[in-house]
Amino acid sequence: MRTPLILVTPLVLVAACSSGGSGRHAQSLSASSSPTPVIAVTTQAAAAQPTTSTPAAARSTTAAGASGAAVTAAPLSTHAPGKPAASKATPAGTYTYTTSGTVTAGAKPQDASGSQTLTVSPLKNGLQRSTLHSDDTGDTIEDVVVRDAGSYGASLTLTSPAFNKEFRPATPVLLLPDPAGVGRSWSWSATSTDGKTHIATTNKVLRKETVTIGGAPVQTVVLQTHLVLSGDVNYDAQLTVWWAPSDRLPVKNHTVGKGNYGGIPFQTDITAVLQSVKPS
Repeated sequence: MRTPLILVTPLVLVAACSSGGSGRHAQSLSASSSPTPVIAVTTQAAAAQPTTSTPAAARSTTAAGASGAAVTAAPLSTHAPGKPAASKATPAGTYTYTTSGTVTAGAKPQDASGSQTLTVSPLKNGLQRSTLHSDDTGDTIEDVVVRDAGSYGASLTLTSPAFNKEFRPATPVLLLPDPAGVGRSWSWSATSTDGKTHIATTNKVLRKETVTIGGAPVQTVVLQTHLVLSGDVNYDAQLTVWWAPSDRLPVKNHTVGKGNYGGIPFQTDITAVLQSVKPS
């Protein structure tokens, strides 16, 4: 089992086992770790809203739970404030991030340098799917409801060497409002239906800032998120995300956190930077 690293961006919520491509920080854990069973869990949004009917392709799925019994996921809800807005979607294609930093399991920090690819599908029926892939950690798949009022997370699937989990909020949760005005804040929380995991976030838009991406200046808004996971996974992190409204992308993020998974304490200090705002 590898040390879990958990990241949040306005487009992708990542709960993986590392951030880089090296995987070297995982080697020290293998002797004392045991496999984690595949788990399908469902979260409930803090503020309930009416759900709408969903296409057949997005209906409930069934997976094996920790006990081996079938666990049925809740139907995917696409109900979110605002109106559908195709102009607010992220341009479809593949984006590459360069990662740097460390993950510490025990006393020795391990290099977490590497890269990740983010593949964004075309907008369809108000939904846009993004897949964050790392050769070392697996895939993080998220369905985002695109509205003129903002971007809302409708589903999240995590596939990693340590565990697989699926989250389907009762209603989509706010990832980033539109416009993301400086000083705006919001929060949300959720608990898995097995009662083992609770997640809570508080979010605030801090400032506007220009960053250099691929040699060119990019105008961003800076989002600060405090993320707390408790239960079978314990993690407390501060995340800073540089979001480019014109490109509909997180172009940079920095995560500092510490936690415990499977009895193993760990710390993370990871930066990811987009190589280019133009998809391939």
